[in-house]
Amino acid sequence: MTRFALTVVRHGETRLNKEKIIQGQGVDEPLSETGFKQAAAAGIFLNNVKFTHVFSSDLMRTKQTVHGILEKSNVCKDLTVKYDSRLRERGLQPLRSMFS
Repeated sequence: MTRFALTVVRHGETRLNKEKIIQGQGVDEPLSETGFKQAAAAGIFLNNVKFTHVFSSDLMRTKQTVHGILEKSNVCKDLTVKYDSRLRERGLQPLRSMFS
């Protein structure tokens, strides 16, 4: 029987997350210091998982999170990440303007 496993990881914290500001697709905010620590912690937790594919949105915070995870990997350091803008979160521009 074929086995399928899917691991989903949310990006680490950004300054805007901490300030409770909705980022959505239009803001390409980098990880905060805490966010980098969270990515490294996720990497340590997943360090022996043998991923066959890694997909990520093309936003900086997700790229930094993926890098932090793979950097800690014992088995996937050289895996090529496939970045795709279609993996971005839903566009929340109308809501964002309501809370700005």
